[in-house]
This record gives sequence, structure tokens and C-alpha cells, in this order.
Amino acid sequence: MISEPLSEIELYFFPELNQENQVAKISGPEFHHITNVMKHAPGSTIHATDGRGNLYSCEILDVTKKDMLIKTRLIVHKDQHFPNVFFCLPLLKSTDRAEFCVEKLIELGFSNIIFYRAKRSVSQSKLLPLERMQKIAVAAMKQSLSLWEPNLLVDYRLESVQNESGAKKIIIFEAKGEHVWEDNIKVIKEGTNTKIYLLFGPEGGMTDDEIRQFPETLLTNLTDNRLRSETAVVYAASVLRNSIVKNIL
Repeated sequence: MISEPLSEIELYFFPELNQENQVAKISGPEFHHITNVMKHAPGSTIHATDGRGNLYSCEILDVTKKDMLIKTRLIVHKDQHFPNVFFCLPLLKSTDRAEFCVEKLIELGFSNIIFYRAKRSVSQSKLLPLERMQKIAVAAMKQSLSLWEPNLLVDYRLESVQNESGAKKIIIFEAKGEHVWEDNIKVIKEGTNTKIYLLFGPEGGMTDDEIRQFPETLLTNLTDNRLRSETAVVYAASVLRNSIVKNIL
């Protein structure tokens, strides 16, 4: 068991960990932060996740200039709350606003984030820096004590959603939508065998041609006033989390 409150632990990300091997060698940025910044030495105990829902207690056995040897013990496994929910966000004009969306979604427990190229608001040639976005996503995972590695796509074609195989539901958030978000959350509660794609429009909204790509979609309204794209994302995610995890709605 964890001796200190979960909220007070230092969480590190070691994707190479697994339940079968109880000894692992760690190197790279996490190793340098643990030894050079946090000053952990042999005999110290730290906590880490493999990004697959597992939390480990790790005893540092040995430290060299390049790596360290740890002995691991699995403490707990946590299932994902929303493995079938995909937040589809437009490439926004401001990279800072895109980073904000990634941080807040992961803090709220959502791991599947897609950035697609919309016809409005950005140049078709603009791309988000994948490496930086991944670092921000992993940092948010560790800060929020999530045990699931974020699944992040930054250059996605909107039509690919329609071409995804298997059962799926597509919800587009539009100010002119006839459906109410709180009323449609039951669609997500039906089970994890159906992929749920939540599509948010860019500044200026999605075009009629983009919406027509999804004839069976649920056009859904969030509020009676207009929201920025990143505000709409956080609002929808918060309501969904409260409904599924906290059972508020």
C-alpha cells in the first residue's frame, strides 16, 4: 500500500515497466529529474506508472551517471473511465489554446485527443508540434496522477472519423444544434463497444459541408451563449465526467 496520501506522491512515467519483470533499468529525462532535481539515491522509493493503468512502487537499487536500477512492486491497477471517447478538436489559431485543451482534458480523465484540420480558422498547412504536445500531455498525466498514457493525434483528416470501422456515435457541438448535451450523455453510457467521437468546431464553427459528412450525427448545443472552442471542450468534458464518474446528472 502507499504510505502517504495518493495526492502527495511524485509520479513518474516508465513505459518500459511491466508486471512480469520486477527489476528494471531506467534512463532518459525521467532518470535525470529523479536523481539531479529530486536528489533521490539508492534506498529511496518512488512511484511510477507504465501508462497502461498500473501504479508501481519502485525502490532505487543503484544509480550510475547514465541510468538507475529499480525494483518494482505493483500497487494497483485502474481501468480507464473513458476508453471509447475521442475528443476531436480543430487546429486552433493559438497553439497555447490547443495546449490548454490537452492539459485540461487529461486532468479530467480523457486520454484520446485528436486535432483535425478544419476549413475555417487556420491555414491548411499549419501543424501542431507533435513532440511538444506529447510532452505536455505526459506532464499533465503525471500531474493529475492519471495512470493511462495519452493517445494524441495532431494531423487528422476529419473524414477519417466517418471511415472508422466498428460501431460509433458522432456528436457535433454546434450553437444551432437541436439536442442538449446533458440529455445525450446517455449515448455514452450505453457501453464501451461503441466509439464516441465528440467533434468541436473551430473559430467560426464547422462549415455546412463538414457537417454534411456525418448524416447520422447528433448536432448538440452546449449553452445558450457562444463559447470559444477551448471553453466548449472543457465544459463538455466536465459535464461528461460529472455524469459518468461522479454520477451527478
